[in-house]
Amino acid sequence: MTEQRIIPIHHGYNFRDLGGYPTADGHHVQWGRLYRTGRLNILDAGERQQFVQRHVAQILDLRDNREVKEEPDPALTGAQYHHLPVFISDETGANLPWFSSSHDLAQKHHLGDQLMKVAYHDMLAKPTGQQAYHNYFASLLAAKSNDAIIFHCAAGKDRTGIAAYLTLRLLGVDEETARQDYLMTNQCSIEHRRNRIREIKAAGGNDVMVSNVMEMASAKDEFLQSALDVVKQEAGSISAFFTKVLGFSAADIKDLRKLYLV
Repeated sequence: MTEQRIIPIHHGYNFRDLGGYPTADGHHVQWGRLYRTGRLNILDAGERQQFVQRHVAQILDLRDNREVKEEPDPALTGAQYHHLPVFISDETGANLPWFSSSHDLAQKHHLGDQLMKVAYHDMLAKPTGQQAYHNYFASLLAAKSNDAIIFHCAAGKDRTGIAAYLTLRLLGVDEETARQDYLMTNQCSIEHRRNRIREIKAAGGNDVMVSNVMEMASAKDEFLQSALDVVKQEAGSISAFFTKVLGFSAADIKDLRKLYLV
């Protein structure tokens, strides 16, 4: 199933189908409806056409204004584009130019881990992030029954990872399965992280910077937990966070399941 889930995109990485995951009540997430991906601007014409053929009707872009301006998404025939920035200015470092990055990254051990925990907290604690995820789920709920949707950030790891995790849990997928989908980024971005290491070393970065950047380029349980701690503090559960914080109803959860489960 993992091979079926990972979409072979030569000019991108971390492109995956959320389909096939089982739910507690015996259903499965539909294949070909929800695609979690990294940046789209590097796709070639053939790869863009692949998503047209997959009947993508919406592109939900979770990146900040600067990221969108510098690397705009390509137009896909038949797809509406929606910009849903999780951060006013990205806190995950996905597009950080390491050769000109903070002096602290080259000096402070495990700073990468610390920064990512804060970023994951802020995704769900700050109003910008809450509005972005509200709009994300509103888009999912507004889709037609045969629509496919791409949701993405830069690396398809953090902002996208939280969107995917919340979606799977609300659809009724168990916690461990949703967690493993989040961690699958580490498998899908091996070459990307190797390129990051080469880039840092070529620019004269030291071992501390390499370690910090690799921490920031990884999916880790403790990062996810930082976001889930916000859910617990704000609402107690993911379904309660969806209703009390993101502003939906229990009926909306049922509608999500009608739309995306078989």
